[in-house]
Amino acid sequence: PYKYNGALVTEITGGGFASHEDNNHITRINELIMPRTIRKINNTAFARNDIPEVTIPSSCKTIGTTAFYQSKMKKLVLEDGVVSIGANAFTGCTQVKYCVIPKTVETIYNNINIMSIYFSTIR
Repeated sequence: PYKYNGALVTEITGGGFASHEDNNHITRINELIMPRTIRKINNTAFARNDIPEVTIPSSCKTIGTTAFYQSKMKKLVLEDGVVSIGANAFTGCTQVKYCVIPKTVETIYNNINIMSIYFSTIR
């Protein structure tokens, strides 16, 4: 939802949808639709997750450190408006076959594993 208890949802909390390696629990999300009120995805928010496709809305300016660490996504689209990608945000996302990073991205912090992602499109 774009509102929770009457307040706008503007951030996805750190570890909020992460799977935890220590208990072999895998969070499976079949479809992820982020509201256009999201401004920030915090650290490890979706780490080790099975989301097949991820689209980060234009309202989101910051993707935190290890936000999608070792996730099993196959498609990743960052809409125009994303400005900063944290360190290791996509490290271990080895199944990505399609990725879009817009020109609005100003900062890609240390070692987000760009080389392991095969880019089909850069716009």
